[in-house]
Amino acid sequence: MKAPQLDNAQVHVWTACLCAEGTAPEHLYAVLADEERARADRFLRPEPRRRFIVARAVLRRLLSTYAGVDASALRFGRGAYGKPYLMGDSRLRFNLSHAQEMAMYAFASHRDVGIDIESTTRDIDIEGVARHVFSAAECETLSALAPGARRAAFFRSWTRKEAYVKARGDGLGDATRLFSVSQREDDDDSLVADERDAQARLHWRVAGLGAPPGFSAALAAKGRDWSVRRFVVPMMKFDTAHLRDACWPDDRVASSPPDDRCR
Repeated sequence: MKAPQLDNAQVHVWTACLCAEGTAPEHLYAVLADEERARADRFLRPEPRRRFIVARAVLRRLLSTYAGVDASALRFGRGAYGKPYLMGDSRLRFNLSHAQEMAMYAFASHRDVGIDIESTTRDIDIEGVARHVFSAAECETLSALAPGARRAAFFRSWTRKEAYVKARGDGLGDATRLFSVSQREDDDDSLVADERDAQARLHWRVAGLGAPPGFSAALAAKGRDWSVRRFVVPMMKFDTAHLRDACWPDDRVASSPPDDRCR
């Protein structure tokens, strides 16, 4: 398959289901590098191991279409704070996140990106976690909401903060209480303030992303002059020839994906 055109004003977001029905993970395991295989082998339970293998294999297949390099030949480096990058191609930037059986991938040209997806159904102490990782303003906003609205708002904040931290890749993850994001639904400009970087809102944009039911997602990227184009990886069709354009043709940041998330 020819890679979709990725210009400097776009961020491409791909969504994939990591369900492996009918496909042997070992077939995908062969695509991974030695370091990735070693990480996969450290998982003690089969389900997390399978998800890791599938998520990394999909990343390699997608990157191979953009970079024009065989998936198994791709090599990754890591920045000072651990953010991965593609060696040999300074133009192409990427990030991935997965939760349970869903994964999301972001790709951009000459623009740092970060993406996060979280399951909103897991058991979590919302107020307790918020006190440790949210800013004072975020905690106040969350507490003012009706109890039934807090879970969705919490995960909107969490994913937006994670996406911003991952996009910057500068170690800000240790200071998540020093910046604030909005909790409004479908907000494509949700970075409110960053105490460590007074110019952050001029140089970064954080957006909520439409996600399958039971999940929340967000995207962050350098600059403010970008739009989003959405794609989907058909279930278990991981050969490059089978990656196809999604049924989400519009460029709205908060477009909602279809409910049949595991096609």
